Amino acid sequence: MGTTKLTNISLGRKILLFIAFFLGLIFIVVFAIPYLLMDAEKIGPFLGREFWILTHVSTGIIALLVGPVQFWLGWKKKFLTHKRLGLIYLIAIGFSSLSAFYLAFTTGVSWIFGMGLGGLGVAWVLTTGFAFLAINKRKIVLHREWMTRSYIVTMGFVFFRLFVGVTSALEVGTLFERLETASWFCWAYPLLIGEIFIQRKKLLG
Repeated sequence: MGTTKLTNISLGRKILLFIAFFLGLIFIVVFAIPYLLMDAEKIGPFLGREFWILTHVSTGIIALLVGPVQFWLGWKKKFLTHKRLGLIYLIAIGFSSLSAFYLAFTTGVSWIFGMGLGGLGVAWVLTTGFAFLAINKRKIVLHREWMTRSYIVTMGFVFFRLFVGVTSALEVGTLFERLETASWFCWAYPLLIGEIFIQRKKLLG
């Protein structure tokens, strides 16, 4: 059996997939792995909650890496592997979002920050859940759309760090203000922008 070529996939989608995977790798190496190595500076704010942050980070890494592979396998029509990895993606998000809820509601930053991260968790569960329901009903187009939304939320890890990094470099607001804003910006704005791209063909076609 030969490998199905990606002749029907636009160059733009391939580039976006590569960029997402590349940014995800940078995030994992620079920000996520230090948590798993129990870096004192990273773990410090989570004393007494180490189990939850380690669960959140480790399963989030899995989701972040599996997402682009899932899109690639779907495009290549490697459906059996796609299905198996999809289950891993679903379980990873389940554990990561559960720990995210605990961390959000026990945060020492502020209630606004906690609500923002809680909202991210809700968006993560809903978008992934709808993707799962869609594929169970064999609604492939809907599945792809909801998986796109799900991975946008998964990339919230990356967007959060980018936002905090840029606003810190520009010295915008206080640290607490940057964190509070980032907790909402990292998933709400990307979802809105992503929705425009998802719906544009239906509106313009």
